[in-house]
Amino acid sequence: AAAAAAYLASPLLAGVVPPWPLYAVRLAVKPVPVLCMAAHPRAAAPLVRGGLLLGAVGDVLLAYASHTFVAGLVAFLLGHVAFVAHFARTSRRTAPLALVGSVAYGVCMYAYLYNGGGLGELAAPVAAYCVVICAMLWRAAATNNTLAIVGAASFVVSDSLLAVIKFGGGGGGGGGRNDDGGDDAARSALATLAVMITYWIGQGCIAASGVGGPSGGAGHKRD
Repeated sequence: AAAAAAYLASPLLAGVVPPWPLYAVRLAVKPVPVLCMAAHPRAAAPLVRGGLLLGAVGDVLLAYASHTFVAGLVAFLLGHVAFVAHFARTSRRTAPLALVGSVAYGVCMYAYLYNGGGLGELAAPVAAYCVVICAMLWRAAATNNTLAIVGAASFVVSDSLLAVIKFGGGGGGGGGRNDDGGDDAARSALATLAVMITYWIGQGCIAASGVGGPSGGAGHKRD
């Protein structure tokens, strides 16, 4: 909780604390909440724990520098693959309505980002990421586990907000933000707050869902 609070408060210290120490603190504390989730007994399923650890790696890579963004995207993509595999082992229900809804959302979100003109050379990696996270949402819905569904949906909301901020403004990574005033700094802080809170809710609910139990594969529901 302290690490999460420190990270969320850090944008408010811009201009008060020198940039380098502030950056170092943000980089150090950002993965801590997810690492704590991965250590929790409810995250005992190996695939869930693996997905959480990959998310912590992605946290660091996304925050480190612009040239490590794609590596961070890949880490989160692999984390979602782990979640998909876990949910698929837990329930083999087709869940056609969830499938249609997940695909429709993914197509609409990607079309919005693509038409905004901000994706550039990241168009293909972002498309791949959209496919995998929507698959994760579908398979979470198929489990009929409330925490798994809330977690997956919150993760999708967080990533959607982040994508709109980064690519939706048509500025190739600026998300329509700049440094010309306090209002922009306040909006940036609020955006960070929304993205991170929904992200931590998503990871926390998936970790706490207990879907499949410690073995990661109990149940195999087929209804």
